[in-house]
Amino acid sequence: MAHSNLTPVRGPSVWERPGLGPDAARDSLQRAFIGGAGALLLVLGLQGRTTGRRVSAAAGASLLALAGSRGGLARARAWADRQRWRWAHGDVVTDQSAQSFPASDSPTWTATTGSGTSSRFSH
Repeated sequence: MAHSNLTPVRGPSVWERPGLGPDAARDSLQRAFIGGAGALLLVLGLQGRTTGRRVSAAAGASLLALAGSRGGLARARAWADRQRWRWAHGDVVTDQSAQSFPASDSPTWTATTGSGTSSRFSH
């Protein structure tokens, strides 16, 4: 009978660990490109004092924060997917309101005769 402290314990394979594999390599490459673009925009934005340069610096800092945050790319992809779905499918309430447009409006004319006598003819 072998003692438990003498038998080797085998864990999961190196390739089964989270954070390794083709998806992680793709994410690392994307983060590197986004970080590089952010650094470039930040450096270019800090070279002047115009509004355009400040916007460039802010965009560069935002890209650097996105590239450096854990899960930032996944959140950005999820946001982009939601926006793409909204643009493709539209707003249900707005579409239904446009479909019922003539029925939901009151008539543009009113009756000119009434049941009583006019004050002009009462004298």
